[in-house]
Amino acid sequence: MLHEYSNLYFPVCSLIVSLLIFVLYFSKKNIKNSETKLYSTLLKLTLLEAIFTFSLTLSVHLFFNESTTLYFAIANKILYSIYIIWISILFLYFSNLSYEDKGQMKIFKSITIILDTILIFLIFLMPIELVYLRSEKISNSYGAASIILYIGCALYIFLMSVITLINYKDSSNKKSMFLYFY
Repeated sequence: MLHEYSNLYFPVCSLIVSLLIFVLYFSKKNIKNSETKLYSTLLKLTLLEAIFTFSLTLSVHLFFNESTTLYFAIANKILYSIYIIWISILFLYFSNLSYEDKGQMKIFKSITIILDTILIFLIFLMPIELVYLRSEKISNSYGAASIILYIGCALYIFLMSVITLINYKDSSNKKSMFLYFY
């Protein structure tokens, strides 16, 4: 019985770990500043993503058929949008560690809003293909919407790398030292 849902192992583990980190972080009092606000947003999105992924994976196992394909395509596109928002918040977190100038952060926030809007619009515009192998209980999605997700994530990772390299010489910022090892 349990082997029928082997595709759920990672979503369950992700949900448990996300929930533990979430509870540990929010069970203690934290300083209210832009860094902790961004980090808490990352944790909230991580928990949301874990819950959504678990629910989607379980739903596919239980309800996938020709008549539900559209619903699962939309659900996958929502999940892709959560990934885009998550990585953009991570980019803002990196930027906040590297730049303490509020004017600079306003520029980064504007960039992420514009980029996220374009990427999410394209994700919902592009087709997505769903595959569910009943005999193996394996589900996957691919297609143009997935490619937009990969491009968006790669773009944000590239921007984080550029910010890290630009600030490499500024060793006075001890908070961002871990970024140099990234």
